[in-house]
Amino acid sequence: MQILNGRALTLGRPEYPQDAAIRRLEGTVIVQVEIDEAGNVIAASDMCQGPPYLSEAAVRGSLEITLLADQDFGRTYKGQGCHPIQLRP
Repeated sequence: MQILNGRALTLGRPEYPQDAAIRRLEGTVIVQVEIDEAGNVIAASDMCQGPPYLSEAAVRGSLEITLLADQDFGRTYKGQGCHPIQLRP
């Protein structure tokens, strides 16, 4: 699985969940994403079963990311990879 750091054109801003704030949760969620030919994230899921409050926010935030699309000899194609998302109050 390819790490997608450095390939983002736009980043989502996951909203820090109120329930996580009450419980003083923070951390990094590793999100697996599927990317279409235009570099848009079309599907996302938590790879590591992070805390539910953080996991849901990270997955929602990942759907707002736009990445450089994979290319091979000038043709773009769908791809997938993983993206770490940090959530803190």
